[in-house]
Amino acid sequence: MKRSNFYDRITGSNEAIKSKRAIQLEKSAKRELKAQVDLAQGKVDDKDYELERLLDLAPVNAQSLQYRDDFVPKEWAEDVAEVTSQMLALEMKVERLEETYNFLFVDEVKKEKSNE
Repeated sequence: MKRSNFYDRITGSNEAIKSKRAIQLEKSAKRELKAQVDLAQGKVDDKDYELERLLDLAPVNAQSLQYRDDFVPKEWAEDVAEVTSQMLALEMKVERLEETYNFLFVDEVKKEKSNE
């Protein structure tokens, strides 16, 4: 008597079931870790833009060499220091995430290709 596909899937070999689950978990983990890398890199880019904006000390207009009225050097320096330190922390996070991603997903692919 022929059994159903459902029955076959339930009673399949442990190795086949483990392999399918491992592949599914690997795909999900790879996708989620890559998303974290991209998210962190986006935050670095945002901080870079914010720093560029802070460092743009051009005069208000082309006819005047006068700085903005609301420019307070101490506050500006504190803002630059804060953005710079946040950017450094984010860059380190991106670097570690990329290293982890490469270790888990990219380096193995390179090993497999070199063994062929």
